[in-house]
Amino acid sequence: MFLRFGTAKINLCTDTVFNRCPACEVDREVDILVSSTYFHIWYIPIFATEKEVTLICNSCGLKRIDLPFSDKYVRNYDEIKQFYKHPLYLYTGAIIILCAILLLILAIIK
Repeated sequence: MFLRFGTAKINLCTDTVFNRCPACEVDREVDILVSSTYFHIWYIPIFATEKEVTLICNSCGLKRIDLPFSDKYVRNYDEIKQFYKHPLYLYTGAIIILCAILLLILAIIK
């Protein structure tokens, strides 16, 4: 049986935030790109695994790619994390599997 599975990444959002640039060592406007990584089987998303962030300094152009989306790299993480959530459709496969299990349980009970 040929089973196609793995992880994939989608971009959630781009925005501009104030953050400390490690090269300039000053708070600057930084372009932020938040992406979500998810596990899939036959290209059907099962569940989201993590969020990553790419930071680009608007002053010096320093680019930091695929950093974990956490307060270690994004200064106002607690304020903005609610705007960058995993989309619901990334859990499509898990919802389908859960519904199939529930239908199986209902069929066994009756």
